[in-house]
Amino acid sequence: MLAGPTSDPAARTQLAQFGRWLVDTLREAPLQAPILLRDVWVATTAPSEVAAAVRALLASH
Repeated sequence: MLAGPTSDPAARTQLAQFGRWLVDTLREAPLQAPILLRDVWVATTAPSEVAAAVRALLASH
């Protein structure tokens, strides 16, 4: 069971995590597009919350 933010230990920087997210996003099923667009919208309207989540993700290892 996964709880909280998880990441690939090989991608330990924010840039590496963004790259992984982008690759994963491009592989998602088309039906996921509305959810992904909402996530991008939230990220652009609340960048400090996204940055805090990424810091927590990277610190969790």
